[in-house]
Amino acid sequence: MSLSSLATSAGMSRRHLLKHLAAGATLIPGLQFLQNIEANAAALKKNNKSCILLWMSGGPPTIDIWDLKPGSKNGGEFKPVSTAGDLQISEHMPETAKIMNHLSVVRSMSTREADHGRGRYYMHTAYVPNPTVIHPTFGSVVSYELGTKREGLEIPSFISIGGPSMGPGFLGMMHAPFTVGNNGEIRNAALPEGLGGSVIELRPDERPVIYRNFIEGLSPRGIAVGYPEKANIAWDANRFSLTLLWHGRFIDAAKHWEGRGPGFQGPLGDHLIRLEETVPLAFLEAADANWPATPPKEQGWQFKGYRLDREGRPHFLAQHPRLRVEDFPEPFKGQTDTGVRRQLQLEATGPTEGLWFRAAVGQIEPQPDGSFLVNGLYRVKLPGSEPVLRESQGKRELLVQPRFTGNKARLVQEIDW
Repeated sequence: MSLSSLATSAGMSRRHLLKHLAAGATLIPGLQFLQNIEANAAALKKNNKSCILLWMSGGPPTIDIWDLKPGSKNGGEFKPVSTAGDLQISEHMPETAKIMNHLSVVRSMSTREADHGRGRYYMHTAYVPNPTVIHPTFGSVVSYELGTKREGLEIPSFISIGGPSMGPGFLGMMHAPFTVGNNGEIRNAALPEGLGGSVIELRPDERPVIYRNFIEGLSPRGIAVGYPEKANIAWDANRFSLTLLWHGRFIDAAKHWEGRGPGFQGPLGDHLIRLEETVPLAFLEAADANWPATPPKEQGWQFKGYRLDREGRPHFLAQHPRLRVEDFPEPFKGQTDTGVRRQLQLEATGPTEGLWFRAAVGQIEPQPDGSFLVNGLYRVKLPGSEPVLRESQGKRELLVQPRFTGNKARLVQEIDW
């Protein structure tokens, strides 16, 4: 299916949008189908159109409502009835049958994901789960593409009623759902920046701010650091990895103001990217050996805390039976919404043969300036190193072998997004 096949001579109508909503999410690579919404933004604005997605988690199966498959061994137990449209639906939906000429049913939608959680992620984002990227849900993308174009819009551009929706991913909290309960209670209404109320925003205006609590996208031992440069990081003490980066506002501490609080808190800013899922250092038996899949602690890694330098910037400390590591990521100084420069100081306490640093994993493309574009989202440079790009388990990995002088080695990784 091409984007041109979604276009209509009169722009995009409500029926046209609903007809292709589900099909577009599964048949069009990524979120390209949203480009058609962007192209028809003027028509949508003129007609004041909206998109309503009813996600019936735990609802009846499709063979009991829309697609009964009569005569098939996979069919449902109810009888089909004719409708005002050109299709049949369940006998138990007589009122809906009267207005089916205004509705469309997409019966070609499917997924190979057997796990409900992964399937739900796929249906909401048009992507299968990827450990290196947090994708935005459909409502967040519509908010990003059209919300700012609706002049005079007096309600949030993305509202979730009755239950939590998927998050805004790398688009940032500006496009997160405005959540309202079934009883009308507003659960996470975000006040404008600078106002008080239920938002307790941590602001690293002059010095870094460290936040240790339940952070969305990390294990329960997450450590977030907000910097005055408005480039923020989150380091995972269970996975021994630099996991999240984002720009702009840091984090809201209201959820965890009393005790550990309920649930995980996501970043407030935007341009959120996900980096590592596990410790980026490993001893490989051979250059083509797979990266270890066992948990870091089972490999012998121990988190040894962090130390603060004079500017209050944390240096994360980890230890392996054969290695001590100091991991120091910080934004480029003197810039705003900038990238991150990461220095790893290595001290050998045993043999270092087979030690590698994995700087990136996923879809990696070398660039003319010597950097590497990762998953189309961010660039990585490795000054002073000779990186190796290899294929492993269906993905590309960017590896560097540290060079030791005596028992010391130093690695530098620059990340720009």
